[in-house]
Amino acid sequence: ANEQLVAAALRAREISDSALAELDALSRASQFDELTDIPGRTLMLDRIDNAIAQARRRGTRVALLFLDIDGFKAINDTHGHAAGDDALRRVAARLTASVRESDAVGRLGGDEFLVLLSDVAGELEAAMVADKMLAALSEGVAEVETSGSLSASIGIAVYPDDSENAVALIALADACMYRSKRRGGASFTFHSGRIAEVPANTAQRRPVSTLSARWETSAGTAIPSSLPEEAACARAMNARQLEFMALTAY
Repeated sequence: ANEQLVAAALRAREISDSALAELDALSRASQFDELTDIPGRTLMLDRIDNAIAQARRRGTRVALLFLDIDGFKAINDTHGHAAGDDALRRVAARLTASVRESDAVGRLGGDEFLVLLSDVAGELEAAMVADKMLAALSEGVAEVETSGSLSASIGIAVYPDDSENAVALIALADACMYRSKRRGGASFTFHSGRIAEVPANTAQRRPVSTLSARWETSAGTAIPSSLPEEAACARAMNARQLEFMALTAY
């Protein structure tokens, strides 16, 4: 009888451990992207909210970078989805290596990534990180049958300068990303109309001429625009903002 009780207790323990392991796996799957093993949409929204709350208490800034890989569809169409998945994993790793441990890199889905820079001095610091990311991608991402390197279009919004709301910041950065995409990609765009100068002697950064050529602002006069383009940009931003609001509410 005692042996049966012990055996039953052991089986119950095994079932309990198995159930806990499955719950842990489900919890991680709901928070982390399965392909790249970086935070997914829900976890990134939570981290952005927390970063904004801390910045509000400390009186600091937070920068959000919305990144979309240039020409990613061509990689899938030409080389297959395995090559595309490999490229996404390598992009995630290179973006993560470009930021501090206190920052975060997440995948929203497809070839879209969000980068959270907490406690930044301002647009200058965000610009240098964005340029570092573009340089890392250009070094070559997928060695298999692809062109050997990738580029990305990046949009940047800053708390509290551009908005004090996480969903609005994401939507603004998303809209700026599309402006970068329309200019041919491999560049980054700020929501604000301010343009700062990058120190020429900044260590481990590209020359000022290179960085300045890639740094534009959504309100800058150097960017030709038209009313239809601005209307399309506004519609895209509003649509994405509603999407993020719905996901947050859910």
